[in-house]
Amino acid sequence: MFQAEKHFQSLLRNSIAHSLGKDARTATLFGSAARKEDQPGSDIDLLLVTDGAAKAGLEDKALEFGRGFARKYGIRLSPITYSAAEAKKKYRSGDPLMKNILAHGIDLLDKKLKDVVL
Repeated sequence: MFQAEKHFQSLLRNSIAHSLGKDARTATLFGSAARKEDQPGSDIDLLLVTDGAAKAGLEDKALEFGRGFARKYGIRLSPITYSAAEAKKKYRSGDPLMKNILAHGIDLLDKKLKDVVL
């Protein structure tokens, strides 16, 4: 079971890096999947952070990627996209979601979310 979970995270990481990594500075898995509390039918929550100018394009790519991911694996992907400035602002204002993502999230790309917001 742990082997399958590791394989799936690796698959997700590689898919995101290939499809969204050029535009995303960070990609962080969060929510029940990151906490290993997901159940059958759970979605996968994903925070993408990019440079401000690339945000709209990345949002569109992430939604398309999510549709393809759901067709291929039967798992719904729920991406949220922030610019780096938005992510920093949310962190500095004490946003509970951002704090939760930083505490429990799993970074999927080389660059870490904390390196962008701190």
